Amino acid sequence: MKCKYCKHKFPNSKFESCPECGREIENQQKKRLSKKLYIAIPLIILLLGVPIAYFILNNNKQMDLVDPMEKVQSFKETVINEDSEALVELLTPYENSFEINREDAMELISFFQENPEYYNTILNSLEDKATAYSSEEEPVSTKSHATITLLKNEEDKDYDLVVIPAFIDILTSDTEIDLLINNKVVDTIVDKGTHRETYGPYMPGIYEVKAKFDNNYVSTEQTNQVTLFNLDTDSTKLEFNLDIGMIQIVSTFEDEATLFINERETDFIINKGTQSIGPFPLNENISIHLEKKMPWETVVSEPLIIDSSELEYNFSKTPAISKEEEEKIINVINNVFLTYTDSVNARDASVLEDNVSDIMVEKVNETISHVESHIPDYEGTLLSTQYKVNWYQDPLYDNELEAYKLKMDVMLHYYEPNGHLGRIFEGENPHEYLRGATVELLFDEDIQQWLVYDYEFSHFFTYEDDIIYEFN
Repeated sequence: MKCKYCKHKFPNSKFESCPECGREIENQQKKRLSKKLYIAIPLIILLLGVPIAYFILNNNKQMDLVDPMEKVQSFKETVINEDSEALVELLTPYENSFEINREDAMELISFFQENPEYYNTILNSLEDKATAYSSEEEPVSTKSHATITLLKNEEDKDYDLVVIPAFIDILTSDTEIDLLINNKVVDTIVDKGTHRETYGPYMPGIYEVKAKFDNNYVSTEQTNQVTLFNLDTDSTKLEFNLDIGMIQIVSTFEDEATLFINERETDFIINKGTQSIGPFPLNENISIHLEKKMPWETVVSEPLIIDSSELEYNFSKTPAISKEEEEKIINVINNVFLTYTDSVNARDASVLEDNVSDIMVEKVNETISHVESHIPDYEGTLLSTQYKVNWYQDPLYDNELEAYKLKMDVMLHYYEPNGHLGRIFEGENPHEYLRGATVELLFDEDIQQWLVYDYEFSHFFTYEDDIIYEFN
């Protein structure tokens, strides 16, 4: 050891002072130690400074991020306060794949209010993720669809409430139908064949999905309610079958007849023969019938019911003259021949019924001339008429006369004591004669009445079921 002051060397022992100059040895050692410390301290600071700086910088970074639990609390308050505007600002669409407006936000709030179990599931999940982030742990990743999750946004030093949507996948073979989701038309199917399409994206919620057919005459629809919440896949699948199809109509009714559906007139014109019409829902028990408007009345077919068990429907011939119209025609004929007889008895054609043609006036004048020349004492009484109503055919249009004409057979039963005007059969009593006449009628559209256009005597038989009209 060497004394700092006198440079005297001495063994390294526990001397308190220099044997040569007497200066203290202890002070000299402390000063030497201090010099070493001057070198060691910066090294220690450097070694400790790196982790401390890292800790400080990292801590500052963490302090810049928003507290994730505050974000969850904000979400909770917007739902409780029904603040749709604030909820729009709070929510982030997944990968900006759709937009969220106030209507969407309000529907989401209503969904949570009406389904508190779903709301609590979302809230618990968000709180778990917020706790994990606060503890600098990686939260469990979200694999569900139609849900809301909490994700760290490093760029904005924030946490985002991200809405992960879901889709609705629809399959149908129907045509000419509308697809609606929450009463909004999302598609109209016009092409035949199988249709499959995915619609969305949609936020968590309960959705009413509807397939609707409406052709102004008949409508049908099917409705499904789907819940989009925490789905394992990105879509839910629906299938619709309204059983829409075409039908075959085989008609012997009338040409240019109008089809009625459930008593409502349609634009479908049905001719005699076979034709395909539609589409219609085949499982709704729809009533169909045909109508043909004639100048004197409307002819109506028997109704048929459409159901899925049949695809062909037959309309049979319906008489163009109804029983009510038939009665009107018979009354016209009866009145004409009653006044015809009165005209002959009076030798005055003006007595004849008005519902006659000029041909009938000529015939009554010819009969009067015959009576005056050959049977001057003639006097006749029309006792009864008998009609073969089961044998006449529908009226036919006469292009020359521009009117419909109808022929009907009637047996005229006369009492003629002073000579007769002809006979086919004799009656049961003296001076009674039966003469058959084929009466030709014409419908005058101007006055909307049937006229007796002409007649001719003819030979035919009547039967017990033929209607008899007796006169006093």
